[in-house]
Amino acid sequence: LGSKNNSDARDVLSRAAADGIQRMTYRQIFTVYNAYVKAFRDDRMDQYMAGHDGTEPLSKDSWFQRIFFMTCMCYWVARPLALTTADGRAFIVANWASKDPRDKPHSLIEWTAEVLSWLMQWLWSFLGPSELRKRYEEFGNKKTEIGKKCFGEREAEMMTLNFLVVDPHLQGSGRGKRLLNAVHNIADDEGRACWLISSGEHNISFYVKHGYRVVGGFELAENNPKWKGPKLMCPVMVREPKATQDADSKH
Repeated sequence: LGSKNNSDARDVLSRAAADGIQRMTYRQIFTVYNAYVKAFRDDRMDQYMAGHDGTEPLSKDSWFQRIFFMTCMCYWVARPLALTTADGRAFIVANWASKDPRDKPHSLIEWTAEVLSWLMQWLWSFLGPSELRKRYEEFGNKKTEIGKKCFGEREAEMMTLNFLVVDPHLQGSGRGKRLLNAVHNIADDEGRACWLISSGEHNISFYVKHGYRVVGGFELAENNPKWKGPKLMCPVMVREPKATQDADSKH
């Protein structure tokens, strides 16, 4: 599995545990889901991905959406780097670099999560609402295109930040910062950059404070007549490893 990378990650996670940060567990999935729903209730990009037109009152997710999301979270627990604090009410999910051996399944649990994830995606392609399938495909294609455009082959060496969620009642408590730092410490120890797609321009200042910069972006719903809300701009941001930041600051 790459002993140096694994030992570095374990050391960082041990330090993070002293700050109340732990790996996400299966028993926390319902709490994690509820924190996500609360945190993104008014997020325009999330409304688009949930099938709304940007004007109607928000409705609850369908049973299929809830099952799909929770199955994805089971995958996150088993495979990528999923960390939490406040017992699931604040969490972060990041993917290992695709060239990192840790990005591949190794145990029975990890292989089971891989198969379940593939099965849910297959069921989604047949049973999911057509409009939702269209929007997820749009996002997936644009994410792939922007990754290649902004980073090229380097993307395979970078960690990807997928979610950073803090329950609204806990926002301002510093938990988001601590979760980010836990992932950044792993990336810094391994000399890796991190990149993310922000759900809107309103989040840029937060990530800039934590070492990110905007390197590109794309627009969702630009050719979707069913979306009647405002423009959905998705900035792409990158954070270089600390050693690179320190070297750049000297020049």
